[in-house]
Amino acid sequence: MKITQSVYFLLALVLLGGCQNNTVQGKSDNKVLSFNQIDIQGQEAYPIDLDNANGWLVVDADEGLTWLDSDFTPISQWSGKVATIDWRISIQQPHMILIAALDDSTSAIHLLHFDIAQASFNKLASLPANESDIEGVCLGNTRDGLSLFTIDTLGVLQHHGIEIELVDSQLSARLPAIRSLNIGPNMSDCAVIDTTHQLLIAEEEVGIWQYDALNEGENERKLIPFTVSGEVESISTHASGYVFAASPDSNNIWVFAANDEPNLLPAPADISLPNNIRLSSINIATNSAKLLMGAYDESQQQLYAIEVDWLAAQIGKTKLSVKKNKLQQADFDAVEAFYAVAETDSVQRFGDAADDPAIWIHASRPSKSLIFGTDKKYGLNIYSLRGELVQTLAVGKINNIDIRQNIFVNGQYKDIAVASNRSNQSMTVFSIDESGMAKHLIDISTDLNDVYGLCLYQHDDQLEVIINDTDGQFNRYQLATNTSEISAKKIDAFKANSQPEGCVVDDDTKRLFFCEESTGGVENATR
Repeated sequence: MKITQSVYFLLALVLLGGCQNNTVQGKSDNKVLSFNQIDIQGQEAYPIDLDNANGWLVVDADEGLTWLDSDFTPISQWSGKVATIDWRISIQQPHMILIAALDDSTSAIHLLHFDIAQASFNKLASLPANESDIEGVCLGNTRDGLSLFTIDTLGVLQHHGIEIELVDSQLSARLPAIRSLNIGPNMSDCAVIDTTHQLLIAEEEVGIWQYDALNEGENERKLIPFTVSGEVESISTHASGYVFAASPDSNNIWVFAANDEPNLLPAPADISLPNNIRLSSINIATNSAKLLMGAYDESQQQLYAIEVDWLAAQIGKTKLSVKKNKLQQADFDAVEAFYAVAETDSVQRFGDAADDPAIWIHASRPSKSLIFGTDKKYGLNIYSLRGELVQTLAVGKINNIDIRQNIFVNGQYKDIAVASNRSNQSMTVFSIDESGMAKHLIDISTDLNDVYGLCLYQHDDQLEVIINDTDGQFNRYQLATNTSEISAKKIDAFKANSQPEGCVVDDDTKRLFFCEESTGGVENATR
């Protein structure tokens, strides 16, 4: 079987099975420009078609990993028992080709660095298998940075980040765990479309499941079912958004678009190969404007290099620019990925309960600072920086929370926390004492129907609350704090185009940032 291509307080990931159909079918009217044998032992071939490197990576279960030049001449080798690989260019370090190799003997994942100039392989890190053998691996390079995905025999997908480090002139890597998903057994392949951050997982006799590949992506999935006979054995992706699938039961390579972009054909033509060819492995040159692929016919134990005019025809028909879809350095300049180094005690309620954190800073001893976290089925939990529960308040279904410090409250400077409360559509206000313990002061009503996200804005000795509704409505309230009872006055309102949630205000620059769950982050200057 072949497989190719911030502090977190989330205590459970729930996999949703809602599916949409995008049936894979289509005619074949493509011309194969070249169909060449690669005369070297191996079970996978990966074309590398870059500005600074052209060649092939060939995988063999006995010999390991071999680098061939563009004329298929072996140049260098990494010895080992390699079952499958995936590779990516590091956008931050474009001279590096990163390879994730599945060890056929130990089921560990080895992260390798291929030095293009020296044509040499170096191991950066290894990830051992845990309770069950790893069967598949794929890499992604989205706006979150580099990610590693593995699938084991129990049907569990593990998502790890990749952090490249330079220590004493030596490269190494860390692979921090991000999330774990139960996806089910009989998964035959995985691949990532970097530009649209889509993780695709093939299920042998069903079709291809589409997930979000981002670190905090939704855990919903969409099914692209197959109406043709045969098992989906191998899938590969192209930067344009097209996905290619092969089965040893057919001489066709099926082609489809995994997303709903308007410039992609809804049912592009399949690729027809000679009748005696049955492919169990295909790998596309990911960012090449030509459709160059490496393939393997298990029945004939033969590797092939194939070039097809398919992509050029589709670009002409859809005005699709492959170059435009390439990831650029500018997409990553302002992006940093943060990974969990600890976790809190469990919340009081089960399921999708733990939600939003805020940090309270101890005035004189930062190590005594605390984490305020919402249990949106119960109330407020307060944790030490080690994740130990130190206080809990059953105040209702609070969803988002924010904190400001040194607020003038009834003649004294105090720290204040405010949370959106879905039990009574209110803003729940807490005072915080010098040790970080919270006291519930008041629930202030809003005119929203379903309160959701919330953030605070402090300026000119004034504290404001910005709170939103699931229908997109935002209300802005000015808090009157220097009285015996805190109250609020609505001073502004606006509406987002879709459902928002999280928001934050940069007090210094007077800018509000909020997220729309279906589209991403938005900046909106406060007034």
